[in-house]
Amino acid sequence: MTTMKRRTARLLSVSMAVALLGPTGCANLGAVRRFAKTSAATADYRQAVDDYVAAPARIKRFAPPDAAAGLDAQARARSGQRARLEAAQAMLVNYLGALGDLSADELADVDADVESLGDALEKGGLVGEGPGQLRADAASAAASIGKVLVRASLEGWRRREVVRIIREADPHLQAVVAGLAAIVEKDFALSLEQERQAVESVFRGWEAAARAGGDPDGAPRVARALLEERLVALQLRRAALTEYGKVLVLIGKGHADLRAKVDHLEGPDLRARLTSHARDLMTLYRSIRTLAS
Repeated sequence: MTTMKRRTARLLSVSMAVALLGPTGCANLGAVRRFAKTSAATADYRQAVDDYVAAPARIKRFAPPDAAAGLDAQARARSGQRARLEAAQAMLVNYLGALGDLSADELADVDADVESLGDALEKGGLVGEGPGQLRADAASAAASIGKVLVRASLEGWRRREVVRIIREADPHLQAVVAGLAAIVEKDFALSLEQERQAVESVFRGWEAAARAGGDPDGAPRVARALLEERLVALQLRRAALTEYGKVLVLIGKGHADLRAKVDHLEGPDLRARLTSHARDLMTLYRSIRTLAS
């Protein structure tokens, strides 16, 4: 995780630098690079996965004793899903970073463990607990991106292979971002809603019990204040999750634009669209950082 955090910080600094410099350099693929590097930085939102995996333990603190066994089982299941979720995110980040490198006529900077990430995706089970599961096709697509990246690294791909990597990776990338967006908006969001219900039930019960016991002013006020604090925190996490879902959708849209204009990557129309996408992604990135802090 430390390696990925360093990579994300590097990608973000590069994307911001390119944004300041503008689309300069050979063949004016600056807009492609800016979009790719900004996408890579914003795609690596590990806190969403951490929050999802840790939620059963948090809910257990507020749940009745007879729910403990079920929550423990849920915690174990989510712990087992972590590697696959993080691998899908990491593969997306690696690909987008590599696309940015190739656009600048640099060798693709690919993590050394990209093959093991692919193995984790291909051998693991489904991720999620409902309709938002990271389906086998999405996981397989992420693994396929890894195979493209391995070839790019071993064969020393440079700018001349930008068109090739976009064509090969686009169907896989679209499946990955759609799969991740589904689990974010369904499973991750449902997990937060379950936590909200558990927290609210306890504090509402405390308030009602205090009033019934003849304490209308003391404990009820404390209960309401504590509940409000927790609900605000949950609302902020939910808002950050929504923004991350928008990031994934926007990455897919931007890459679809690249694929549609792959033979005209220097065209003004594509440059304008990619510049707009990169700007929107940076806005979402800042919003997520603010909401999740």
